Amino acid sequence: MKIKCLFIVREPTDEIPELIAAWDEYSIDEHPEGWKEDCDQALETITKHYPVGITSRFITIDVSDSEIIAAMKAPTIPGKVERND
Repeated sequence: MKIKCLFIVREPTDEIPELIAAWDEYSIDEHPEGWKEDCDQALETITKHYPVGITSRFITIDVSDSEIIAAMKAPTIPGKVERND
């Protein structure tokens, strides 16, 4: 699965990009206007607080379906139950 991400960097202070929007390829295919609106709204919100010095980039991340499925499984936590009968 490909995940399209919109990152920003607030210059000159930030060196680490901030993720402000992310959608998977299937959601974008089904609702491209929603993706555009989400990105536009996120950028608008950021630029209200930081009117200058914002650099934005779209980056596509490819994640295997098995990794996503594994991440959604409930964790197994080993434990010991003691009974006080």
